[in-house]
Amino acid sequence: MRKIYLSWQLFVESFFWFIRNKKILFFSALSLASASLKYVFISLVFYHSQMIVSFKLLQKLAYKWYFWAALLIVFGISNILSSFFNMALVAYIDGKMRNQPTTIAGALRVACSRWFFIVWWVLIGGFMNFFISVTEGCSESFRNYVIRFIGQPWSRCKFFFLPAVVLENTTPLQALRRSAALLNIILQRKEKETFTGLGWILFILFLVVFVFFGLEFIAPNKLILYCIMGFGLTYFVIFLVISQILNTIFSVGLYTYVSSKTPPKNFSKDLLDRVIQ
Repeated sequence: MRKIYLSWQLFVESFFWFIRNKKILFFSALSLASASLKYVFISLVFYHSQMIVSFKLLQKLAYKWYFWAALLIVFGISNILSSFFNMALVAYIDGKMRNQPTTIAGALRVACSRWFFIVWWVLIGGFMNFFISVTEGCSESFRNYVIRFIGQPWSRCKFFFLPAVVLENTTPLQALRRSAALLNIILQRKEKETFTGLGWILFILFLVVFVFFGLEFIAPNKLILYCIMGFGLTYFVIFLVISQILNTIFSVGLYTYVSSKTPPKNFSKDLLDRVIQ
């Protein structure tokens, strides 16, 4: 219960910080819209294949190089745009936390100046995530080896990567090392493998999606069914946007506090101390 209560306090603190700086919604909405491009593309391909030729077209496309080239291009553009707006989001939040004059255009300029980091992150991050996911089909001993020696270190390296890139003038590899070093400082203080963040509360809020899903089975008519589906989809989209914003606020605030020993603006020092101690 103590972890859930601390997670709730962090959620409230981050949420009120968001309420005072509503413009960050602009970056989050564009980031999620960009990330959804690849899923829209895949959905259109499957829909067209199923409705027109019962998947025969999809089976033929699977052997065509231009199909995979188009898929790769769509995925690349989608991930690059999503990472670009995520970096702009981090830049805007950092400026506000440091009590500096910050604008949407200024945050976008910061993201543009880090274009090399964005491309590097999409390529290397995509490869690492793909490699780790592929091992799920391997033997249990090999999968555990990959998780222990590659998956866990990679998770630590990427945790503070975007704040490190935006806040410090460094190379991508140095940003990864900086991210892992700061996270290790927190974990060593707590003598644990994890620390309490927003995860508990966000997980509880995510469970509400299954409530809407369950209500669909007991809907008495189609009108109520469509209403439930509409409310459920709306809630899910809002959840995605809010969870991304609050997680970014928390990670930037924690990075600023651990690296500079100074609590960010409108963040409780005592609350951050409870997270890392």
